[in-house]
Amino acid sequence: MSQLSILLLGSFGVTLDGQPLTAFETRKIQALLIYLACQADQPHQRETLITFLWPDMPLQSTGANMRQTLYRLRKLIPSVKSKNGNTTVPFIITSRQTVQINPEADFYLDVAAFTSSPPAQAITLYRGDFLADFYLPDSEAFESWAASRRAEYQRRVLVLMEKLTDIALQQANYDEAVNLAQRQLAIDNFRENSHRQLMEAWTRNGHRQDALAHYDYLSQLLQDELGLEPETETHALIESIRAGTIVGMSSGASWDTLLESLPKALQHNLPPQ
Repeated sequence: MSQLSILLLGSFGVTLDGQPLTAFETRKIQALLIYLACQADQPHQRETLITFLWPDMPLQSTGANMRQTLYRLRKLIPSVKSKNGNTTVPFIITSRQTVQINPEADFYLDVAAFTSSPPAQAITLYRGDFLADFYLPDSEAFESWAASRRAEYQRRVLVLMEKLTDIALQQANYDEAVNLAQRQLAIDNFRENSHRQLMEAWTRNGHRQDALAHYDYLSQLLQDELGLEPETETHALIESIRAGTIVGMSSGASWDTLLESLPKALQHNLPPQ
């Protein structure tokens, strides 16, 4: 039974029956697969896809390009297991006007799993930014679409990580709080609240000097890159750390209880784009 997996968070990757698919002859084939997989709940007009992938070419000449790209993609992924699990079905179905992923096709898409998973599981699925190593430089439309998705998934994972870092701090799970704060900063090094979470976690974990040194690093970063001073909340935090008023503490709330306190909007799918 043909099992298909498509990974778009971080490095682009596709496997079929556990074997990597690398024989994409052109980036257009990859781009078509990416777009169709992310918009699998609807058919797409051929002309719209042509304009999306070949924006600077005449429609009459790109029709052949579209047919060839579709042919190669269908040859590469002819069929996958069906949602009922008993048969295989064509992966892509077409008409004279439309192209779409077969609604009966069962395949794994990491961004779909990411947006539908509980917070702790979702952040493990975030291997990196959406299409971190894939570009289609001759299509501004595709790049704009990808950038919008990239920003939305990045925003979502940062909100989840921030909430989970707060939970780890409340539970006195300071190693986890440090790890989560550092993961936030690896995504967005100018997210000042994440810097505050890291400094607080280090301080409560007995690494006060690391927190103080990090404040100096943050101040220099903001001044050099943005010409800004740290926020008022950051100043207040570092003064508390210098004064020794922040110490390790424990919360009686359990991890599961605190997770349940997260807003439901953070635990389910993003709105349709």
